[in-house]
Amino acid sequence: MALLTEKFINSYNSKTPPWGFSGLGEIVYLRTYSRKNNETNKSETWIETIKRIIDGAVEIGVDFTQQEAESLFDHMFNLRCSVSGRSLWQLGTPLVKSFSGTSLNNCFFTNIEKIEDFELLFDYLMLGGGVGFSVERSKIHDLPKIKNVKFITAERTPDADLLFLTPDRAGENCCIKY
Repeated sequence: MALLTEKFINSYNSKTPPWGFSGLGEIVYLRTYSRKNNETNKSETWIETIKRIIDGAVEIGVDFTQQEAESLFDHMFNLRCSVSGRSLWQLGTPLVKSFSGTSLNNCFFTNIEKIEDFELLFDYLMLGGGVGFSVERSKIHDLPKIKNVKFITAERTPDADLLFLTPDRAGENCCIKY
């Protein structure tokens, strides 16, 4: 059951949010957070965005009452409060289900103790969050040693600005194109 009834949503259709800054707030919203509806090929309205956010929050386990959902809708519509920018953009989309809500976070932290911690670090960086980490001597002691690379060469090629050649573990040259 949807918490926000059609009657409640429709009561906002004739209202205008107090965008402020001579309409600049609306331009920023439309540019940054309004998602395109693939069926209608139109961008969402502020009302549709807020509904998507509240429905999306419920999908991932937020236990709103109907009164709380309506109050949040009213506060957001009138720009008295907001969720994070990441939530404005992502809540209520398949992306949140794919990453179990992890992509809604702005920052993360990990202790570097094993190789898998680097994987977590890079995964979270690729989601666009900042990642703090701790590299304590007592925790990194058991990490595998990194081979000391004696040489890296750089070449200019027609298909890349720079081609970096470095030996891999077996001593074969690998390349990274930039």
